[in-house]
Amino acid sequence: MSFSALILAGGRSSRMGRDKARLTLDGETLVARQVRRAREAGAVEVWISGRAGVDYGPLDAPVLLDDTPDTGPLAGIARGLAVMQTSLLLVLAVDMPRVADAWLARGRGLSETGLIARLPTGLEPLAAWYPGAAAGLLDAQLARGRRAARGFAEATVEAGLTRVVDLDGDQVAGFKSWNEPDDLPRY
Repeated sequence: MSFSALILAGGRSSRMGRDKARLTLDGETLVARQVRRAREAGAVEVWISGRAGVDYGPLDAPVLLDDTPDTGPLAGIARGLAVMQTSLLLVLAVDMPRVADAWLARGRGLSETGLIARLPTGLEPLAAWYPGAAAGLLDAQLARGRRAARGFAEATVEAGLTRVVDLDGDQVAGFKSWNEPDDLPRY
């Protein structure tokens, strides 16, 4: 089954002190890395959920701006679900550059049901697979002022739109976000 991908890169990066999308790993910016990895996993269309006025360069990935600014990642996910031409959307945060390739490739084996990883800390909503059918659920959540991405992920599970895969051990490490300077790898 074909799928689309949305790279979440529109955050303010306030804890990091600089734009996380511009950080580099192995000589590649995180945003370029995530776009490339989504394509390598098989995404037929890839967008960047970004900020207005930011040049994402020659990534050949259209930028989607939030319909409701300052709403966090859910606004970006809502835009991705609204414009995708496939039945599944891989959502991938720019600050999770080490999510395993095997996780990214799982979309090829999915049909109409999404997939969310459950880590020891709870569901990980920002490296997940959402079906197009989740768009109405997300719109309703935003209309009620609910902005928690984890709450949205939980609602999709409760509605039977996504299923959960429990991860632990080495699998969990790839889901670590780079939020602060201390999170960056030391070479």
